[in-house]
Amino acid sequence: MASWNEKLIKAAREGRLTDLKLFIANGPDLECRDEDADTPLLNSVYYGHLENVKYLVSVGSNKEARDEVRYNLIKLSIL
Repeated sequence: MASWNEKLIKAAREGRLTDLKLFIANGPDLECRDEDADTPLLNSVYYGHLENVKYLVSVGSNKEARDEVRYNLIKLSIL
C-alpha cells in the first residue's frame, strides 16, 4: 500500500486537486521527494497544474525548493 507521501506526489503529478487536499489533511510531508527529488509543488509546476500550485503554496509548500539537478519552480515552468 502506498504511503500518504507517495499518494501526495501522484496526485500532484496527475493534477487531482481534490485528492491532493484529502492527502494533505492526513499529514504527509509537504516537502516529500520523489525519485527525481521533486516535491509535490515541483511536480505540479512541471506538469502544468496551476490550481495545485496555488493550493500547495497556500498551505506552506517551500517555493524555494529545487530538484536533483537544482531546477526551481521558474526553470521547471518553462521546460
